[in-house]
Amino acid sequence: MTGVHSRYVPPAIDAINTYYGHGRIPIAIQKPVDNTTRNPTFPQENEYVTGLATEFPQDIGDGSNTTDPVLLYRRLLASSPDNSITIANIGFHDNLYHLLHSRPDKLSPLSGSDLVKKKVVEHVVQGNPNGTSFNFEGNNAKYAQYVLTHWPGRVTYVPDAIGSTVYFGSRLSTELNVTTQPVAYTAATSIGIGNVHQTWDCK
Repeated sequence: MTGVHSRYVPPAIDAINTYYGHGRIPIAIQKPVDNTTRNPTFPQENEYVTGLATEFPQDIGDGSNTTDPVLLYRRLLASSPDNSITIANIGFHDNLYHLLHSRPDKLSPLSGSDLVKKKVVEHVVQGNPNGTSFNFEGNNAKYAQYVLTHWPGRVTYVPDAIGSTVYFGSRLSTELNVTTQPVAYTAATSIGIGNVHQTWDCK
């Protein structure tokens, strides 16, 4: 599930999944999609999602071709054994907020909160346990606050400080072929060949 609206992000994700042999992983995005190609909060980083979407094999084509994140969450949770799912959230909380507020449907007679309580064993969150993190405050902070205070189960925080001391990018962009390896392409395009960056979302 992606927490942004860019039409290019789902095919970009699928390109990376496909490269590593996991092209069948379902992907969902909030609608309506838009033409955003970069996060304006980080203008120093170059845009790379369109390149991933157009230069590497993927079969989504456009984010509008994916399903709704809440529907996909409900389908995956309803079809899974009880207490078997770990949700790793390395971004915003919009999708989980809407999942918790979802109503019973043909996929499950349970509400979203009850479905989470029954199926999810752990919710791993990239962010600081004191409630401060870009992932909490960078977009719809009220959603993050609600999810983290009303989650019906175990929540494990992975503090931002962990990613601040681990750097990636240099070897990826200099030792791998950036025209055929999508992660190497991402590093070379976003931060530049030979440069490094903190691993905020790579944990």
